[in-house]
Amino acid sequence: MNNHIREIHIIGLRCRERFLPLLKDGPLRQAGVLLAGVSDLKGKYVISRSTPGFCLVLGTLAGQARLFTPQKKCRLTPLNLLVAPAGSHYRYELVGGKLWRIVWFHLAPSAHPEWFKHLKGLTVVPSFEIQHLEREALDLVDENERRQFMAFQARQAKEEYLTVQLQRIFLTISGSAPRSYDTVLCEIWRKVMDQPARKWSLRELADIAGYSAGHLNRLCRCQYGHAAIKHLTELKMQYACNLLSQGILKVQTVAEKCGYQNEFAFSTAFKRHFNVPPRQIKNS
Repeated sequence: MNNHIREIHIIGLRCRERFLPLLKDGPLRQAGVLLAGVSDLKGKYVISRSTPGFCLVLGTLAGQARLFTPQKKCRLTPLNLLVAPAGSHYRYELVGGKLWRIVWFHLAPSAHPEWFKHLKGLTVVPSFEIQHLEREALDLVDENERRQFMAFQARQAKEEYLTVQLQRIFLTISGSAPRSYDTVLCEIWRKVMDQPARKWSLRELADIAGYSAGHLNRLCRCQYGHAAIKHLTELKMQYACNLLSQGILKVQTVAEKCGYQNEFAFSTAFKRHFNVPPRQIKNS
C-alpha cells in the first residue's frame, strides 16, 4: 500500500464535514487558504492523494487514523499535527470506522512561500495550536450554520487570529527557521488571548518576548502602527465584539471576560473602538 498511493476519496454517510465560510478577500484568503473545516468522521473514510497542488495542515482533535506515505506508516492521534507540502504522497483512513475528529486547511503554496521553504517533506508533530484552530474555526462554522453571522469586524478578527496560528505552526515546525519578530509577537498575543480577562501590563508582555518594554513597543509600532498596549486593547475589543454578537451574554459579563470590572469603562472603550455602543452589537 505504501508504494502504490493513488487518488482515492471515500467519504461515508456517517461523516460530517463542516466548512469555514471564508470572507472574500479576507485574511485567510489572503494567506492562501483555499478550503478549511472541522470534520467528524465515522464509518468509511479514506483519502489518498498522489500529487496534490495544495499544502495540507490537519490536526487531530479526537480519535485516530492511519497515515501511509511511501516511506512510512503511523497513526494520527489527538494533538498530532500533519503538515504535507504540495506534491506529497499520502493516504489516511479511519481505524475500525471509529470517530476521528479533525480541523484542516488546504493552502496554496504560492501565497506565502516563506511559510513552506523550510519544510523537509511531510511532517507529523505534536501541537497544542490545534486546540486554538478548532476553537476559532468552530465559532465561524456554528455562526454560518445558524445563519446568524457575527459582526464583520469579529469575523475578520477570527480569520486574522487563525492566520497568525497557521503562520506560527509553519515557523515552529520548520526547525531551521530563526525565531523571528513575527514569531515572538505571535507568542505574546496567543498567551494574551488564552487569558483575555487578565490585566496585562507592558512589562509582562515584554517579559514573554524577552525584550525591553521600549523594544517591544518599537516592534509593535513597526508591525501594527501603534504600541503594544494599544494592540492588546484592540484584540480585547475584537474578542468582546464576537461575544456580544452572539446575543447571549450580558454586557457586564462580556466586560468581565475582557478584564473590565466596570461596565461603563468597558462601554466607553468599546464605543471609542467601534463607534457604536456594545448594546447595539448585542441587539443587532
